[in-house]
Amino acid sequence: MTDYLCISVTLLDSLFHGKADHGEPEWPPSPLRLFQAMLRGARTGCRDSQWTDAKAAAFKWLERCEPPVIV
Repeated sequence: MTDYLCISVTLLDSLFHGKADHGEPEWPPSPLRLFQAMLRGARTGCRDSQWTDAKAAAFKWLERCEPPVIV
């Protein structure tokens, strides 16, 4: 059985200023940028900013996953 994790991102601003290597525009945003945003949101979320073992385990699992296919 194949498992999927589908993440859809909506940018709240019409402008995206992400830069890749050598200052080139980065589009789509890198998986690392998404991982960083998810981690930041989990650490400072408006509903539950408490860091738990369950959150830590979820991010450790995500770190161990194979590189994503971006479509």
